[in-house]
Amino acid sequence: MEFHGPVTTVRIYPMYYESEEQQTQILDLLKRNPGIDEVWFSTLEGNDSMAKHAELAEMSAAFAEKVRALGVRVSLQLSSCIGHFAAPRTADGFPWTEDDLMVDSYGKTVSGICCPTSKTFVDWTGKALALYCAKIHPDSAYIDDDLRFQNHGAIHDACFCHRCLDAFAEFAGKRYSREELTALLDSDSRESIRLQWVKFHRIQMADFCREISEAVHAASPETEMGLQTANSEMGYNGWNFELCYKAMAEATGRPCRVRIGSGVWNDYNPHTFLRKGLLTGCDVADARASGAVGVMTMEIENCPCNATSKSNYAMQLEAALCMAYGCNSSSMQSGSLWEAGGECMEKFFRMYSSNHAYFSMLSGISRESVNAGLNLVVNDEFMENPKNPEKPYEWYVFQVDDAEEFVQFGIPLMFNRQLAASGGNASLVTLNSAKSMTKENFMRCLRDGALLTGNAYLELQRRGLVDFAKVKAECAHELNMSCTRLTEHPINGDGAHASWRGFLFPDTVAFTPECSSKAQPLAVYADDKAGRLAAWCLESDYGKMAVFGVSGNFSRQINPWQIEMLRNLADWVGQAPMPARLNGWLPLVAIPATDKSGKVCAVTVVNAGIEPCADAVLEIRNPVGTSLSWFRMGDEQKRIGVEQRTDGQSTIRVKLPELGAWQIATVVCG
Repeated sequence: MEFHGPVTTVRIYPMYYESEEQQTQILDLLKRNPGIDEVWFSTLEGNDSMAKHAELAEMSAAFAEKVRALGVRVSLQLSSCIGHFAAPRTADGFPWTEDDLMVDSYGKTVSGICCPTSKTFVDWTGKALALYCAKIHPDSAYIDDDLRFQNHGAIHDACFCHRCLDAFAEFAGKRYSREELTALLDSDSRESIRLQWVKFHRIQMADFCREISEAVHAASPETEMGLQTANSEMGYNGWNFELCYKAMAEATGRPCRVRIGSGVWNDYNPHTFLRKGLLTGCDVADARASGAVGVMTMEIENCPCNATSKSNYAMQLEAALCMAYGCNSSSMQSGSLWEAGGECMEKFFRMYSSNHAYFSMLSGISRESVNAGLNLVVNDEFMENPKNPEKPYEWYVFQVDDAEEFVQFGIPLMFNRQLAASGGNASLVTLNSAKSMTKENFMRCLRDGALLTGNAYLELQRRGLVDFAKVKAECAHELNMSCTRLTEHPINGDGAHASWRGFLFPDTVAFTPECSSKAQPLAVYADDKAGRLAAWCLESDYGKMAVFGVSGNFSRQINPWQIEMLRNLADWVGQAPMPARLNGWLPLVAIPATDKSGKVCAVTVVNAGIEPCADAVLEIRNPVGTSLSWFRMGDEQKRIGVEQRTDGQSTIRVKLPELGAWQIATVVCG
């Protein structure tokens, strides 16, 4: 998909650009800080009167011309329709009635949130957004903020209004009452009806996006449509928006855009940025696979703006991480920085624009390459209900918290959640992944090699999917404080006989091979009289499998030799070594990108620790060339010397320059 969008975008609400004084301030900021590619105007709420929409559109159009005169693009966001907030009813606004509103599973209407099956609501929303586009002719127009069917007050599981129930009866070939459908969705035998319900609402969402896009295209044919989504962890509408992307692209004849949403609100726990990066990578993979998306940007939030919130630097790091995981654009919300006054906006614009060269480099890499590493696999059609008491119907919540620590051990991850499309990539199977798998899914994983956490294997055993392995897994409650020792297996290298005592929590898993098992022990619980294993590997007719007994939550129980074992296992299960490896016991995250031929074209490195890393050695396998450049966010480009070249031209080892705590940099192969 051809990319012709912005790299850096600032989002501004109407209250901050209504007056001439405010507009002059914004224009001066843009002049003093070249490097902001786009200003994204938010509109009034969708339910305001058309007269108010028209008034703001006129003012925005005049301001947009001044912004464009500076060489800066202009785009639009429809502030509310069926996303975050209930749109208040106004006397002269959209004349919704109770029949237009969403209905929860108890039969109660939800004030202010209209169902997208309401023709009156769809027509009004399309007319409101088209009104702005006819005046401003923006580069793009985004629908809502986190467009979704659920999490509107009591709406946990989409809408049960009479229109939705009638349409679902036609879709499913069987009529269900609201009470019957609610009971089935919360029962233990719900897979078939649940999957139908999710697919049905994906179609409803796509129909809504198509009608809005058609209205905008008629008013402004040059405008690309965009969809604001919440990221996978939020679980809205399943998480696959492929039908929406395709509907918008088909309606306009142009690629659509997606803004992937998720708020990280403070700097207290920077590791939440890693989680967001991983989730963004998952969503980018889906958007890319649809073939309908050009600009892929992420939501960077900064409010509330106070001494305990998020710094300007953290916003830049968050954007860089998401771009390293596949986004080709970044979108910053200026929000309450305007209210803070003083130097806040100046500092924000200055830092964002100063990093434009780095973001542009990351954007170019993401457009020409894909993330590489172990494939973190989840198939949404088989996700189990986590029984979240706050969101009882949200069975398709996707989490990466049992995978995020792997990246901190130097094991890169890639994303291809639709397992049927995978091939030639070894997989990481965590508990969340295992819950989503059929036997066919898992066997396909083994064909290319699979590394499993202990509780993932336990889950697959519970479901009868690993009988062929002849290894029994059980939670090792009685092994608390047990000593673990590595065996002499070649995978352990110099770590053979390394031993340590660690805390073994209730979800730590121990394994007992049957006599006929071909499982090779990698680590044993040395003071366990039953002789159970802490880690093992198996090469069977189905493919390679390696299992590590710790659950995936490695807090307080990981050791340098265990980290080395995990890195070696990642290489062993795959058809080829991981594309990049950071050697030593380092708190560094490696995010490699490979071109279409599978050669490594860049590796982004993040220091996820609280101390500088000055002795890191990066090993790049199968690079596109032997000339390396070092880009650290905020710095100029530097060439870095190759410390050692091994295995002909296929592997490069390079000692990296110092990387401070929570700094990010990219090595580009040329």
